[in-house]
Amino acid sequence: MLGLRATFKEDIQATPAELVYGKSLRLPAEFFTESKPHPNEVEFIEDFRRAMNLIRPTQTAHHAKAQPFIQKELHRCTQVFVRNDAVGPPLQQPYDGPFAVIERHPKYYTLDIRDKAKKISIDRLKVAFTDDNNTIDENIEPPSSESNETQTKTTTRLGRKVRFPSRLCL
Repeated sequence: MLGLRATFKEDIQATPAELVYGKSLRLPAEFFTESKPHPNEVEFIEDFRRAMNLIRPTQTAHHAKAQPFIQKELHRCTQVFVRNDAVGPPLQQPYDGPFAVIERHPKYYTLDIRDKAKKISIDRLKVAFTDDNNTIDENIEPPSSESNETQTKTTTRLGRKVRFPSRLCL
């Protein structure tokens, strides 16, 4: 089709594409035209070096430092929902509960689940706003992170204990 539309017709003194589009078609061989070399190669190299010196690496992402979303009311609530992470059948509820909060820690809460105390990570918890006014308790203090700070000084991220020589301790 391209060949028929780009063929010059002597009787009409034009190609069919010129009649339809007003100018001739660009053929595939015309896409690859030779570019003229830069007149001054020294100037080109200097411009290229200047452009390359301006290139800086992008900052890498810190995947290990992602913080989960935690609701503001979570540290004062009396009941929470627990996210169900298992793959289940269609129309299964994503959260189970509400369950009563027994004890709070910086990274996990101890919940009363079916009359047993279970420790659940706080990134799986969601505040249960019920019709009762007892959902949020104003007298509860948020879990202190002071014990966590002292623990990080003596333990690694994997939980191994670090013992420093007494000559290095102050």
